[in-house]
Amino acid sequence: MCDESSWLWPLTAKVGMPIKTGRVSPTSPSSVEPVSWSPRPYSRADARRVAACLTDALSADPLFIATFGMAPWPGFFKWMNWKLFESFGMADVMANSATGEIASVAIWMEPRMSFGASLRGLFMMLYLVCCVGFRRTFRLAKVMGTVESKRCKYAPTALHLHTMGTASAHQGKGIGSDVLKIGIARADARGVPCFLELSNPRNVPFFEMLGFRVVEQVYPFEGGTIGDGSAGVGQGPVCTLMLRPFEKAEEPFVPEEEEEGAEAYAGGARLTQGDGLMMAKARRSPGRQAGRPRTQAFADHHHDPFVRQEDDEEEGALKKPALAEV
Repeated sequence: MCDESSWLWPLTAKVGMPIKTGRVSPTSPSSVEPVSWSPRPYSRADARRVAACLTDALSADPLFIATFGMAPWPGFFKWMNWKLFESFGMADVMANSATGEIASVAIWMEPRMSFGASLRGLFMMLYLVCCVGFRRTFRLAKVMGTVESKRCKYAPTALHLHTMGTASAHQGKGIGSDVLKIGIARADARGVPCFLELSNPRNVPFFEMLGFRVVEQVYPFEGGTIGDGSAGVGQGPVCTLMLRPFEKAEEPFVPEEEEEGAEAYAGGARLTQGDGLMMAKARRSPGRQAGRPRTQAFADHHHDPFVRQEDDEEEGALKKPALAEV
C-alpha cells in the first residue's frame, strides 16, 4: 500500500481522503511553541505539508467548488505542485524552522509553457479523469484556457502567480504578504510585471495593497453548468484578473549645482563645444588655482587684462613683428 511519502501516493489518493494520522499536521496547532517563521524556497520534502496547507486555505474557494462540485482534496494540490515546481522551480513557502510547519505557499509560473510542463499537465489531467470523471476535468481545462487567453492579452511577459494560499490558522498575520514579496522581487529583478487570477473577490484589497490592480472580471460559468452538472445561477462565481506593472526603481536625485561643481574641479572638468577653448586658456591663467570652481576661473580670465592681451596675441588679433635673436 502506498504511503504519502511515495511518488505513487497521488495515484491512490481518493477524493476527500484526509491526511493519514501519526504525523504532525501542517495546519494543526503544534505541541511545540513556534520558534521562528521565515520564508524559504519550496523543496520536494514539503510536498505533503504544502498540499495540506493549500487544502485548508482554499477549502471554501467558490471557483474550485463550482468547477468540481466539491471542496479541494490534498491529492489535487500534490499533483499540481509536482507539475508546477518540477517545470518552473518558482515556489516559496513560509515555514516554521522548529517544527517544519508550512503556513503559506506561493507558486509561480514562467510566461511560456515548456514541453515538460505540458507533459506533466497531461499526466495531471489523466489523474483527474480517474478521480472526478471526464466532464469535470474538461470543465477545469475550459476555465484554465479562458484565463490563459486573458493572460496572453494583458501580460504576455509577466510572471504568473498560479496558486497562493495561507492556512486559516495563520491568516491576517502578514505571513502571506511576506511570501508574495519574494516572487514580486523576482519579477522586478527581471523587469517584468506580475499577473494573477483571483477566485475569491474578498481578497482583492489584499493584493491591491501589494501593487496589483484589477484589469478584468471573468465569469467562466455564466450561462453554463457548474461542477455538479446543474445549471449555474446568474453569472456564477467571478474570476478577477489582476496585474502588477513593473516599476523601475527611481535614481537618486542629484542637485544641479552639485553636479556642475563636481565637473568644475581640476582633473575632472568636462569641456563642451562652446567653452572648450576658454577653459583651456583659463587653466593657463595664473588667476586660477587648483581646486577653484570653473565659474571663478572664468571670472579671473575675463578681468585680467594681461591674460586678454596674451590670448589676443595667440589668436593673431594683435600682430607684432618678432625680434631676431642676437
